[in-house]
Amino acid sequence: MKIFLYILLGLIIIVLCIIGFAYYKIRNVNDTKDLEKRLDEMAETFIKKGHTPGLGLAVVKGNQIFVKGYGKSNLENGELVSENTIFEIGSVTKTFTTLMLQQFVNEGQLKF
Repeated sequence: MKIFLYILLGLIIIVLCIIGFAYYKIRNVNDTKDLEKRLDEMAETFIKKGHTPGLGLAVVKGNQIFVKGYGKSNLENGELVSENTIFEIGSVTKTFTTLMLQQFVNEGQLKF
């Protein structure tokens, strides 16, 4: 049971690191094409290092929205990830919920 909890904690930490790194990389990007180029490079590097066979990214900055899929969603038939690919995300939603709550707290929209 302890091993499972350590693995789960490790996965949550990895997801938080990826989110933080992506935020750090894109926070000063003003041009959408520059943003797309940076995200393409980051996603391709992440996939090449063997961290995942495929992933989907969505970035919202102001009124600009960037959605794109990278890699494969199914290794058996070679199906590619697209903006319409459905992922089973399980407990990762807790991480995103916590991140959103922290953003509301930082902006003064929510107090504990």
